[in-house]
Amino acid sequence: MCNHHQPNSSDVAAESATTQLDDHLAPCPVMPGRVANKAKAEAAGLYREYDGNQYWLCCAPCGRLWDADPAKYAAA
Repeated sequence: MCNHHQPNSSDVAAESATTQLDDHLAPCPVMPGRVANKAKAEAAGLYREYDGNQYWLCCAPCGRLWDADPAKYAAA
């Protein structure tokens, strides 16, 4: 669970428990241990490109944190 927001029914709780990522899931670079459903993240505007790489974020608060310092999270 993100420590910066409370989950709700639209969160990707099922994906959080996934231990093996498939082509539809990606690790959230802001919240280690959380994953994002790529299609849902893209539909919600939680997709970023940085330094030639693609990143999907698990929630809106992660999007704001990423936007404030993408180099920090891309390096993680």
